[in-house]
Amino acid sequence: MSLVYLKKKLYYEAELTAGKGLDAEWGHNKCSYRRAMARLQISLITKGGDLDRIRGAKKDVINSDPGDATRKLLLRIEKEEKRLGQRERQHFSSGFASAISGAF
Repeated sequence: MSLVYLKKKLYYEAELTAGKGLDAEWGHNKCSYRRAMARLQISLITKGGDLDRIRGAKKDVINSDPGDATRKLLLRIEKEEKRLGQRERQHFSSGFASAISGAF
């Protein structure tokens, strides 16, 4: 079912369905892969991204079978994680600089 939701671009439903599959059988490769894919897509369509979902997607991929598709997905997830991490650090730095300049 999660594959159908992914194809229809219903990413929240795909994430939920794959999660239910993992609840029933932890470590199921296809469910782990599909939940990771759904989480990546949710982060990509979310304004500003979703670093928590990306980190969850990374854990899902690490728990799935290490095939070519999984390695490619892991690279995409790591790229998004890096981008969001840089954005978060820049946001923190600018807020910190503003706080310091306002104190003097």
